[in-house]
Amino acid sequence: MTFKASNKVPSIAYQEAKNAALALKNFCQSQVAAMNANIDGREVIAIGTNMSVYKTRLNEAKATPGIAQFAKDQENDPAYDVVAEFNSMVAALDAAVVVIVAVNTNLLIQGWSPTAAIQYNSFTPAQTANLKAALQTVADSVI
Repeated sequence: MTFKASNKVPSIAYQEAKNAALALKNFCQSQVAAMNANIDGREVIAIGTNMSVYKTRLNEAKATPGIAQFAKDQENDPAYDVVAEFNSMVAALDAAVVVIVAVNTNLLIQGWSPTAAIQYNSFTPAQTANLKAALQTVADSVI
């Protein structure tokens, strides 16, 4: 017989998901504020990287056995569908990433100098308007 220590219990997974969601909201709000001025391509890369990390954390929580019922009990709301809420946040994250990588809205993150050094482009608020709107949607998916 072995002790099952590798699986998460719903209470821990739910708390971690809440922490991740609040951190995601704060991150998106800070990036939205930063986009009121020019931003560097490295910031765009960081946004994409962070979106991937948060997506993984939320999907891991969603997959925790028993989390749906635990969330209903914890929030004292029998109609609360935490899995649908996870899916909504992940869809918003995916949409933000699409803005970064889609062919028609690609922000052309980096270029090469004549000496083969990486150069990060700077983007104006007008150039990042779609990304800013997508990040605001992500932030709005968390209360």
